Amino acid sequence: MSYKSFKFFISEGVKSFIKNGLLSAASVITVSLCLTLCGIYILFSMNLNYAAKQVETNYEMQIFVDENADDTKTKSIEGKLDNISNINTISYVSKQQALKQWMDDMKDNLEALEGLEEDNPLRNSYKVTLVDLQLSEQTVAEITAIDGVAYVKNNKDTIDKLVDITAKI
Repeated sequence: MSYKSFKFFISEGVKSFIKNGLLSAASVITVSLCLTLCGIYILFSMNLNYAAKQVETNYEMQIFVDENADDTKTKSIEGKLDNISNINTISYVSKQQALKQWMDDMKDNLEALEGLEEDNPLRNSYKVTLVDLQLSEQTVAEITAIDGVAYVKNNKDTIDKLVDITAKI
């Protein structure tokens, strides 16, 4: 395209824009609004996908040990957890550590927790992360079958809802 023809197209476009000012302004505003809405949608979608991935990678289950289990039973539970292939990391949380963490979290309301040091109602537990979140139900079933496990705290429903929402967007 030569300079002369380029100049001609630009001058014709400017003349047409001035001649049909109202329609030209309406079309510019419409295109601008459409691009803005598309940009907002893309940003929202990317943000939601990022949040879902973060939740999936930081997902952990808490496995509570039966309160009547002694130290050897608790250690054997850890060994059995180690044999489950879908478990990535295992960390032991004693009931004293859990109480200390709870007190740190509730430092504004410590009077509500007075007296718990002598009679700690919390249980020993394990926090585990998974290799594959899709296999969490199978992993929970394997963990629940271990003798000495009282309860598995699994927030899979919340994560499933978040992942489902991001898949729909």
